Amino acid sequence: MAYRKPKTTKPLRLLLDADVVIEAHRLGIWAALCNRAHIACPATVVHHEALFYSHDDCSVPPSIHLPSLAAKGAIEMLEATAEDAAIVRSKLADDVLEGLDPGESEALALLFVQKAADYRFCTGDRAAIHALALLGLSEQGISLEEALEAVGATKPLTRQFTKEYFREALREGQEHRLRELGLRDA
Repeated sequence: MAYRKPKTTKPLRLLLDADVVIEAHRLGIWAALCNRAHIACPATVVHHEALFYSHDDCSVPPSIHLPSLAAKGAIEMLEATAEDAAIVRSKLADDVLEGLDPGESEALALLFVQKAADYRFCTGDRAAIHALALLGLSEQGISLEEALEAVGATKPLTRQFTKEYFREALREGQEHRLRELGLRDA
């Protein structure tokens, strides 16, 4: 009998937006997601946006305190430079940029300049999904639903985190790209 090399697959590499971090924690799947995928977050999300406050004690639960998770190596923090951000700002129209929060802008910059080229950006924000498509990065996006399916941790989700919603928003962004809407004049 011939020897067959066992299949090895790279773990799913996810670049998470703050909305996904908070939703994963709310659903009780944050630990499973961290254990079954390689998680990265933009520095802006780590330091500012994913502050999920407990209603009971007004503190950040240790399980979602991203700065300590990054310090321990449980998640990776990726940081875009001002130059990286300027490149993305030079591509997208002002109305598109206004719809993005700083963490989404940083994630898009990381993807566009290929500092996170092997990651899939996971967000439930329609404006960020549109911008992903406008930048020609559609293949680097993933819905939370699809990410959870890939790691075997499915849960019922609100519409903004479903594959269907993500695909609709991506399709809209791709149509705008084809019609050169949302892009700066070259």
